[in-house]
Amino acid sequence: ILDKNPNAFYLSGLLIGSELNSLSNQTSEPIFLCSSKNLHEFYKMALDELGMISRSTIITDEMMDQATLRGQMILSNI
Repeated sequence: ILDKNPNAFYLSGLLIGSELNSLSNQTSEPIFLCSSKNLHEFYKMALDELGMISRSTIITDEMMDQATLRGQMILSNI
């Protein structure tokens, strides 16, 4: 039985692995990593481990946080 934190990491790993596994057969398709800070490094590690980092464009987590804030500001003005 795992504690709360290891269990959360394990579940995140399963979900990320499953998501990226669906892209592994599509070798000609580019991958864009757009993730918030809490999962960004996990996705990068998984892409590297699965040999998909070379066809990946990594959007920094800081840029994604800024995009989220700007999008929320735009939507709040509609």
